[in-house]
Formats: sequence, structure tokens, C-alpha cells
Amino acid sequence: MNSFGFEKEGTVDIDILFRPKAMAVVGVSLTNERHPANVIYNKNSLRMQTKVFPVNDRGGFLQREKVYTNILDIPQKIDLAVIATRAERVPDVMGDCFHAGVGGGVVISGGFAERGRDDLQERIVSIHLGKKGRRGAKVC
Repeated sequence: MNSFGFEKEGTVDIDILFRPKAMAVVGVSLTNERHPANVIYNKNSLRMQTKVFPVNDRGGFLQREKVYTNILDIPQKIDLAVIATRAERVPDVMGDCFHAGVGGGVVISGGFAERGRDDLQERIVSIHLGKKGRRGAKVC
């Protein structure tokens, strides 16, 4: 799991992980309810008092909710982004999250160093570290 953001006065603020007011789940599937992103979307939209926005580059609707094609299109400030896309897409999605002013995020995608893609892992860490001198990138 990779995380980014969560900084508050030079310390890591993990409140966003546990009490976000608005969350985006990037990578939901419109056809597979058992996709990990959909499980996260359902758990948070049905059980938490959190506004959850589904994001998929094809758009459409999920459970009668509009699916945004990009996190930049969401008309509300997002506290937490959960990224569950192909590893190749993660750097671009992270860049969009930073441009949208997302407070923090968690990447649950696989396919980085464990698949020999050290370049992708290094790229997301450098994107993270390059934004406002943020610290806290965890790669496991």
C-alpha cells in the first residue's frame, strides 16, 4: 500500500484516513461489483457518513450515482483518494489528485516493484516527494 499527503504542520496527519468528509475511489468497475475498488466504494458509501465519489475513466453510473471520469471533475474538495487502477495509471492519477488539492490518498494497486516495475514505484514516490516537500510516502 502506498500513501501520500496527510501532512499537518510537519507531522503526518492520519485523521484523513479514518474520518474523511469526502472521498474519491478511483478505478471503480462498472461491471464487476467484486472489484477491490467497488468493495471500498460500497463499504464507505453505505456504512460511513462520508460522501464517496466513484471515478472511472469511462464515466457512467454506479448504483444510480454519477461516475466521474477524472478526480478533477468532482465539484467538491476531496479529503481522501483511494486509487485502485492499473499501476501504469497511478502516476497520472496522483498528479490529478495533487492538482485537485486532494488532502491525502492511498494506492492499493499492485504491479510495482513486486512485478519488477521499480521505475513506476520510484516515479510515484518522486511525484509525492516533489509536491510541496511532502513526506510520508509509504511503499509496502
